[in-house]
Amino acid sequence: MYFAVRGCTTAARDLSKPEFLPSVSFDDVKRITANADTAARDVGIDVERAWLIAAPVGQATAEALQKDTADNLAKCKMTGSFVRSIVARLQMALTELGSNKSIIEKDF
Repeated sequence: MYFAVRGCTTAARDLSKPEFLPSVSFDDVKRITANADTAARDVGIDVERAWLIAAPVGQATAEALQKDTADNLAKCKMTGSFVRSIVARLQMALTELGSNKSIIEKDF
C-alpha cells in the first residue's frame, strides 16, 4: 500500500494530473505504516526481513503506476479503498497475534 500510494502521488505531481491522487495521502500512509511497524515488532514479527522481501516488488509497482495510462488512473483511484481494506485486515491479524496497539488512528 505504501508503494502504491507513493507511485500514484508521484504520478499526480510529475504528470500534473491531480486525478491520479489517491483518496489517502502519502503522509497518512507513512504514519499508518510506522504504526503497523511498531505493532508488528511488538508481537515478534521480523519487520526488516518483511521489508526486504516486499520492497523490490513494491518499488516496481510504484514505478509502473507512474505511467499515464487509463488502467493506472483506475488503479490510483482504487488505492484509497485498497489501503483501508489492508489496514483493517492488518489490524485484525496483529490483534490475533497479541498486539494491543492500534494502527487505525482515532479521530475522535
